[in-house]
Amino acid sequence: MEFRIILDGMESQNIQIAPEIIQAIIAQATARGLSVDEYLRQALGVMNGTPSSDSQASARPFYETATVEEWVREFTKWAESHGPNTPGLTREDVSRERMYEN
Repeated sequence: MEFRIILDGMESQNIQIAPEIIQAIIAQATARGLSVDEYLRQALGVMNGTPSSDSQASARPFYETATVEEWVREFTKWAESHGPNTPGLTREDVSRERMYEN
């Protein structure tokens, strides 16, 4: 697939994007109830054709925008980042007395 990009004052360019990337972009936009254009503008911090200087500050946090699948994937990645032999906490470790001891 190709996206045709027309840049103001420049010749058009043909850019090759892998079909699975395009499908992922469409799926993410659809999951958020946005058009592909709106989704990409938000993701890239581009408003009115120019990059937003505060795009990082205005970006919504993961917990506001993530789909269920994204939560599951990120939680699984986090859980797998811990060693399988890491000892668990005992009842004493999580007791009220232990938490508030001086």
